[in-house]
Amino acid sequence: MPYVRKRADTARLKELAVAARAAESAVEDEIVRLRRAGASWTDIGEALGVTRQSAWARYSTATGESEAQVD
Repeated sequence: MPYVRKRADTARLKELAVAARAAESAVEDEIVRLRRAGASWTDIGEALGVTRQSAWARYSTATGESEAQVD
């Protein structure tokens, strides 16, 4: 595979990285909304395809929750 030397060659990667950051921000916003509406970490984990513990570990900072608030 030839070495990528031109900025244009990496433009698509840059676009994907921007989209990934936007998507992650939207996911965090939705999780905050869902938690405020009463959704459990089990519900959120199932929607994300992970355990409730994994969902909490990844997103509890966004919701401002402590370990004592895990359901």
